[in-house]
Amino acid sequence: MEELATQQKKLRNDIESTSDTNIKNTLKKERKTIEKKIRKILREREEDKINKQLESIENTKDDSRKMFHAIKELSRQDGNKKLLIDGEMGQTSNPKQQVKIVTAFFKEQFSKNAEKID
Repeated sequence: MEELATQQKKLRNDIESTSDTNIKNTLKKERKTIEKKIRKILREREEDKINKQLESIENTKDDSRKMFHAIKELSRQDGNKKLLIDGEMGQTSNPKQQVKIVTAFFKEQFSKNAEKID
């Protein structure tokens, strides 16, 4: 999967860097097939995950227990994965601090671009 992703990224860079339309079209076709393979792998992984959940539900013996187990499996989420951002004081996972850091970063970027334009 990771190998396909790196191939796809490399092809995207090659497409952007070339000016020959014939080469560009062949690279686009190749990239499209790789993207289809990636989507297929992701779809298969998701189906496997769902099948495992169904199997665990079906293995429950009691009907009332099966109902509660099904609700538990369906309502279970991966949760919000915490984002770590490097700030002046180290890494933070606090959303409020993250907003401040990201806002300050983009303000700095846009002010640099505005100075270059002037």
